[in-house]
Amino acid sequence: MKTTKEWDLTLLTLQWSLNSQSNATTKMSPNEIVFNYNLRDYSQNRLIQALHDEPDPQDENKRDELLTRAKENIEAAQSKWQQRFNERHQQPTRHIEGELVMISNVSTATGETHKLDAKYKGPYVVTKILDHDRYIVEDIPDAPVTQQRYCSVLSSEQMKRWCQLNPQLEVDDSDGSSSDA
Repeated sequence: MKTTKEWDLTLLTLQWSLNSQSNATTKMSPNEIVFNYNLRDYSQNRLIQALHDEPDPQDENKRDELLTRAKENIEAAQSKWQQRFNERHQQPTRHIEGELVMISNVSTATGETHKLDAKYKGPYVVTKILDHDRYIVEDIPDAPVTQQRYCSVLSSEQMKRWCQLNPQLEVDDSDGSSSDA
């Protein structure tokens, strides 16, 4: 067994191993894509002989076919990963001017635990809509949350609506009756 100071002596074996393993995306080894065949053993390497031989037109056609197949496999894998990404990531929430929102509560490092702190604070009002899903958020006029006036630019990931009423849950109490059963 080689010592840690002789790591460079194993690079040839490591390189051969990496280049001979089939890739999950292309479904082929790098040797197969580049040289049009899989190497069996680095000591019985056909590469040297292939470099000295005259090129065969059929080998060129087979190589082009392998490259095309590798490209198709890469595109299929990219499509699969894009679909997976799109399924897991939702579109950002759109806010309108004048809407009441809560903003992420960023805790400062004080040495104390923030485990039970509120995740959001507010309400604040959206005063302007900017490009690229950004909003200017300020204190509600005449009702500041803190003593210091708040005004900041935030993205929709840092905000959520203050209150959303579900129209189906609203009850019409115009007749003055109540059900205390």
